[in-house]
Amino acid sequence: MNALYEFLKKWWLPSISLLLASTPPSVALYFQSFLLPLISQVSPVAILWVCTMLLWLTLLLFAYIFINRQIFKWDETTGTWIDNKSGIRYCAKCKVKENPSPLKNENFGWKCLACKSYFPDPNRPTPVVEKPNYPDPFARHS
Repeated sequence: MNALYEFLKKWWLPSISLLLASTPPSVALYFQSFLLPLISQVSPVAILWVCTMLLWLTLLLFAYIFINRQIFKWDETTGTWIDNKSGIRYCAKCKVKENPSPLKNENFGWKCLACKSYFPDPNRPTPVVEKPNYPDPFARHS
């Protein structure tokens, strides 16, 4: 279900928003012969005001989208930041210092190349550390 949501968020939602944004101008051009006599009766100042307000609202919408866009999303299980566009993971410690550093993918997690921090991945198997087999110094030798 999460993969479907990510697919829709990445491809379909921008496509639908572009389609909705381009629909009013397309409808106006399609009904041009009907709208032309109506617009010719309106004063040029009123048309200028309407065009200015539409332009202002469009710029306001773009500014809102630009300001509220999230470049990174937080992955709580690993403690890393993920870039929404590329999927590259970034070090949380370096991002706090405003120097985002990409993480190197290793066998059991990710390692920051800048600050050498290690972020384990709970979905990967943990490494098995074998203890060395030293002889017991107190054992009796025969």
